Amino acid sequence: MPLPANVTTVTVLGTFLTPEGDPSTGTISFTASSWLTNSGANVAIPNSTVTKTLGTAGNFSVSLPITDDPDISPSGFVYNVSEVVDGVSQNYNISIPGTIAGGGTLYLADLAPVAPAGPEYYSLASSLTIGTVTTVATGGSATASITGLAPSQVLNLGIPTGATGTITTAGSGSVGTATVAPPGDPDTGIYFPAANQVAVTTGGTQALLLASGAVSNPTFTGVASFPDGSAAAPSITNTGDLNTGLHFPDADTVAVSTGGTERLRVTSAGRVGIGTTAPNDVLDVREGNIIVQKTSGTPTLRALSTQASGYGPGSINLRRQGASGAATPDSSVIGEIRFDGTNTTPGYSVFAQIDSSIGANGTAGAPGNLIFSTNSGSALVQRLAIDSNGLITGTGTSLGAWTAYTPTLAGTGWAIGNGTASGYYCQIGKVMFIRVNIVFGNTSTFGAGGITCSLPANANGSFPAAASGVVRYVDSSASAIYAGHGGISSNTFAFQYFNTNGSGQLSAVTSTSAPFTWADTDIIRLTMAYEIA
Repeated sequence: MPLPANVTTVTVLGTFLTPEGDPSTGTISFTASSWLTNSGANVAIPNSTVTKTLGTAGNFSVSLPITDDPDISPSGFVYNVSEVVDGVSQNYNISIPGTIAGGGTLYLADLAPVAPAGPEYYSLASSLTIGTVTTVATGGSATASITGLAPSQVLNLGIPTGATGTITTAGSGSVGTATVAPPGDPDTGIYFPAANQVAVTTGGTQALLLASGAVSNPTFTGVASFPDGSAAAPSITNTGDLNTGLHFPDADTVAVSTGGTERLRVTSAGRVGIGTTAPNDVLDVREGNIIVQKTSGTPTLRALSTQASGYGPGSINLRRQGASGAATPDSSVIGEIRFDGTNTTPGYSVFAQIDSSIGANGTAGAPGNLIFSTNSGSALVQRLAIDSNGLITGTGTSLGAWTAYTPTLAGTGWAIGNGTASGYYCQIGKVMFIRVNIVFGNTSTFGAGGITCSLPANANGSFPAAASGVVRYVDSSASAIYAGHGGISSNTFAFQYFNTNGSGQLSAVTSTSAPFTWADTDIIRLTMAYEIA
């Protein structure tokens, strides 16, 4: 019946010859050093003797379990070999570890005895572990002994004690009275503050605590050296979060990583990079915002120059460029300064916007506008702009350039027909300048009610209702010009003229014949300024 399948065996072969080369006769016996058990297969193997008789060629073959099989107990047993060959006998021990039986067969002649049976035998190399370490008397000789059989031998040591110190065996000690301390210095040494804890005290102060595999309260007065580490595995980190901490990517360089990604680097040149491993200046921030916040007082960003002459603190440089120097498209905002009340409420804004694209690597200029916006109550509204020609524009208007608008005529019986009504305005702050030119056509009608025209923006309610504007009434057929003014109300202007009764009073244009008989090609011209609402 074969051995259980979980038992690893090896075939041991051997051949014995006489000094003249003839096959020897005799027997070879193998006896395990103890009973063997196999818990996996629930079998026991007594240390009975297996005997093989030499064949006609003086040879034998036997299959034996290896001596370090993990499924066999006890571990590290040996075989006693008894040889009775040609009337001569000898006994010795051998071990058959799996490491030398990997091929499935080995030869008895290649095995050296575990324990020497004579000066011709030497033990095979084996593992050697440290066993007990004891102290011997001060000034005595060190001792060493080996127990067990190969390959599991144990080295036991005896070490002479040094100078006598203080060893307290009753109690765990304290920071003031160490359990183990040098002579005359009881508050410096080792003590045990709690179960599973070892501490070091120096001068009555805890300097180091070892507890549950962790080190607490270390104090370094010299240099503590650490390996370089990496972003994914920093060399200085905390327990349970091994991808967050400090590492040293280059000479004279330190970096901080969180979650396995480098977040900050200080180079050998003193440059700090956040989001970049190659900062271009003293502080280089990529892919993020800088927030200065105080819970009290006023947060301040300050640029200070201590030069005795030359430039002052320098400038705030807001730059827009394409990736790797690519062209910047037109209508791009290339920089903005914002003043916000909260994270969600826009306040005030100053930004620069280019009119045409900037060539790759800045090969072309950047004509554009500097735009000022304020809060309308719920959103930012453009209020003022300075364009590339130096012209100042307001909310949809131009300062220094006129903006066209079409005035609307109103009044009983009055209609522009195929005539034209055109106007222009220019706004500076809350002052509105306008020019209106009305030319009647052959389908225009002239009524008996007062004639008015619309304004580009409502007037301030406190603006005088009369005697405003300068009006010219042109009688084209007679080549005559009549002067007048008008009255303003909300967003309309009512035309008036100087009457001819000698009083110099103004009268509304309410007749087809006032101040002359209106006809095709006659003209009304208005020029005025007023304060908008």
